[in-house]
Amino acid sequence: MDFDLDASWSIKPAGGTTGTAFIGIHANEKYFLKRNASPFLAALSVEHVTPKLIWTKRIVTGDVLTAQEWLDGRTLKRFEMDNRQVARLLGRVHNSDLLKKMLTRMGGAPEEPKTFLNRLALDTAVKQMPVVQRGLSFLQQLPEAPRAYRVCHGDLSHKNWLISNQKQLYLVDWDQAVLSDVPTT
Repeated sequence: MDFDLDASWSIKPAGGTTGTAFIGIHANEKYFLKRNASPFLAALSVEHVTPKLIWTKRIVTGDVLTAQEWLDGRTLKRFEMDNRQVARLLGRVHNSDLLKKMLTRMGGAPEEPKTFLNRLALDTAVKQMPVVQRGLSFLQQLPEAPRAYRVCHGDLSHKNWLISNQKQLYLVDWDQAVLSDVPTT
């Protein structure tokens, strides 16, 4: 992959399933590099939801390369998801006018519960589970009502939460972000 960076950069894959994340080292500084990250990343960085965005660059392939500060830390464990720090950060995300405005500008059309239901692909055995049937029935019966749309991450796996060694919490991997609704009545 041609990153259109000078020879003083050392770049290696950072893992993940998409193959678009890399670790870059330049002048003894480590960076998180990503190919074609969402432009939404800039707003997330401003709101301190993700690690700081350092720069973006269009490279010779036409892709956009972003560099974020590298933070030593770890992902959360499942049992840590009920932490107050997690709830506070989610609250900031859901109530951020800047994030809502930016996601809307990027074409983030609001998604209704029925939209999620239509996209839901469940295995036949899973669909037959009583708890799943009750959940689907509940969603199908939601009344049409005025709704307030909020920014939603779309994949709140514990693996998408980064806690730095300084105990700063970040929510990463925003590829599935949507505007979703909460009833106002």
